[in-house]
Amino acid sequence: MLDMYKITQETVKELLTKVRNANTYSIEELLTLDTRVLTILRLSVGKNRTDFAELLGKDIQTIGNLERGNKELTTLNKIKEYAEKLKKLIKFPINEEFVYKNYVNWIESIERERNERAIKIASSGGIKTSKIMTPLEKIERSRKAGLMARENNSGIHKNKNMWMIWSKIGLANAGRKVCLGPKNEKLSNELELLVGKYLYSSGINYMYEPMIKIDRYTFYPDFLVNKIIIECCYWDLKERWLYLAKKFKLFIENGFHCILVTKVSHKDFLNVIPKAVHVIFKENIENLGAAILPYGCQPPCYK
Repeated sequence: MLDMYKITQETVKELLTKVRNANTYSIEELLTLDTRVLTILRLSVGKNRTDFAELLGKDIQTIGNLERGNKELTTLNKIKEYAEKLKKLIKFPINEEFVYKNYVNWIESIERERNERAIKIASSGGIKTSKIMTPLEKIERSRKAGLMARENNSGIHKNKNMWMIWSKIGLANAGRKVCLGPKNEKLSNELELLVGKYLYSSGINYMYEPMIKIDRYTFYPDFLVNKIIIECCYWDLKERWLYLAKKFKLFIENGFHCILVTKVSHKDFLNVIPKAVHVIFKENIENLGAAILPYGCQPPCYK
């Protein structure tokens, strides 16, 4: 494994061999032979590079360059200066098992710090960027982020649908609710806004994203009218449609009627959706009323 400081486990093994094969335990000799042995000496006392540099009274970049072999101690005075300080810290013979253990801990801490720093920077940059993006740009950025997470398996994404959770988080951080509905509710996209406006103008009272519990699952469908669930899908990813199909199956099995509102351009995905689901295209949104009120009865007015 190669870390950000370019010190591999193979390098540690090589340097331990040099320390072991030295004729004497002279730190001056070791530093003259290869300044990279500073890595072994540091790990033998269980110090990270920052703390080690402080103990030696040196800049961390200097210690890093010496450990990587990018810098040499070119004078006897410099070698002696380092050696005098190191003699107060180092005990010979070197405990090689302790060195390997500290190497692993050091690498893990570097990865942890790097991830935390990356998340902080990305979060800060995402917030700043989202302030100048249009609602549609926010949606598109989040969609791409979800797709990239899925394709790259993004570390923790062992579950094939876990990338969708990350995408939802991305939508939330970028300003997920980007449209204001007819009842002043915040909607996720223009497709939901179209449905909300149609329902409202038709006198059909609805609930937006109500919580529905089925067995051990909790769902928040886009709209609920009595026992009719309306889901809006503008995604062009097959995995998202497969997930939606599973939700519809559970809804239907538990006594709900289901309506899907999507775009004509997504009709190729409809083969995965259960036949019992009534499909309405946004281009023919006026058909939504007939799907909800198939017999022409008065619109329900549920509080």
